[in-house]
Amino acid sequence: MKRALKTEKVSCTMLQPGFFSFSFESEDEKHKVLDSGPWSFASNLLVLQQCDPDIPEMCYNFDHCPFWVNLYGLPFGRVTKESC
Repeated sequence: MKRALKTEKVSCTMLQPGFFSFSFESEDEKHKVLDSGPWSFASNLLVLQQCDPDIPEMCYNFDHCPFWVNLYGLPFGRVTKESC
């Protein structure tokens, strides 16, 4: 995981299957990782978000994650303003 996040300054604890808590050595390191995502680990999408300590883990919604996709060879007629 440290290699995927490109930092040695992180620890990870499993809260329940599929949910993990990440702790960083510094705020700068945390923001670097959060701003550099989304991440892929073991061929799975890893969605990280800053959590509020007053909100239970099961109340967070991880149903979407924006990321870039490159499509090569897409016919010009299929390129729209919305797809660019």
